[in-house]
Amino acid sequence: MEKKFKWLIVDSSGFINGSDIHELAENIVTIPEVIYEIKDKQTRERLTCLPYEIQFRQAEPEDCKVVTQFSRKTGDYASLSGVDLKLIALTYSLDREAHGGNVDHLKTEPKVVVADQRVIIEQGGPVKLPGFFNPKKNKDAEDNNEDHTENDGDTELNNGDDSKQENFDEDDKDSNNRETEDNVDEDDEPDTWITPKNLAEAEEKMKNLLLEEEKCPVACMTSDFAIQNVLIQMGLKVASVKGLMIKQARQFVLRCHACFKTTTRMDKKFCPACGNLGTLRKVSVIVNDKGEKVIQINFKKQISTRGTRYSLPMPKGGKHSNDPILFEDQRLPQNRASKMTYEEKKALNLQTILSDPDYVCRSNPFAMKDVYSRASRFTKQQNVAQHNRRNPNEVGPPTGNRKKSKSKI
Repeated sequence: MEKKFKWLIVDSSGFINGSDIHELAENIVTIPEVIYEIKDKQTRERLTCLPYEIQFRQAEPEDCKVVTQFSRKTGDYASLSGVDLKLIALTYSLDREAHGGNVDHLKTEPKVVVADQRVIIEQGGPVKLPGFFNPKKNKDAEDNNEDHTENDGDTELNNGDDSKQENFDEDDKDSNNRETEDNVDEDDEPDTWITPKNLAEAEEKMKNLLLEEEKCPVACMTSDFAIQNVLIQMGLKVASVKGLMIKQARQFVLRCHACFKTTTRMDKKFCPACGNLGTLRKVSVIVNDKGEKVIQINFKKQISTRGTRYSLPMPKGGKHSNDPILFEDQRLPQNRASKMTYEEKKALNLQTILSDPDYVCRSNPFAMKDVYSRASRFTKQQNVAQHNRRNPNEVGPPTGNRKKSKSKI
């Protein structure tokens, strides 16, 4: 059996799900950071006895710059980690090698997605959404059922008396109205569920989603939506964990629900227009039939009202102040160590350590207490954002006490 891909770059999700990757590709490639991300014991034991060999490679720094710039344009840069960017860059470099160093077939600018016109709302019928299973009604069965109902009604009318014919007509009208109402109710019910009756029809429809027969030189297997979105818009092939190709992408922007302005800088925390904090939301952008950009907004998601009940605490100065951050250009405390600590560190250099007869670590690498390293001269980092107990508007750290949280409710 000829394999689908020649080079397959695998993310951690491909190894965690335990899919048969060796049946899809000839060469399986990844970066060392992906293996470091796997923490569960079962997956690590599976990696020690794989029936195929994993090749470890690193992406070029130039390719990382290209991928980083492109992810900023699509709006996925804030959702990608350093490992994700390296994985995309490795896919980019292998695809370039497969095409003889030519990247003309790849895109340099993301394309805005055109609105899908397959969503058709029929008058008096259910909404047919793409991505759901919509079974077709059997017309022959409906015609036979209508013929049987008409014949049954005619025989009942012929057998009845003339005096009761008017009553039968009224009863038939009521029954027909009830039948039409029942049919409307049945049509309004969602027919998108796969049941044992329409399982065969659903399987035939799902056959269209199988892998294509043509061989693909390079592809990336991942379940991360941000990585898939960047790969697809660049023109690179993507394979999900089950080996199916994904061909739909989106472009994202940040929209402020306070001033309704949008920005393409996805790393922003404060709105560039009004300056509010926590009002920016990630939304997708499409293009309609008229060529206008349309922002898809989820109005069902409630806006957080945190910070509107209690007033903010008074700001406090000092060297290690922990005041809430209210605007973008607010000055933050540096929380540096004292000058005395730096002077002691300078005196304790490498030559002093090696010439010290009491330095036991030279012969014993497993010292009980580390008193000579640079980290031992400093305390815990103070510039980490800490929870302010005096600020009720700030989200506190999770305590793990579920009984206490339930009692408050």
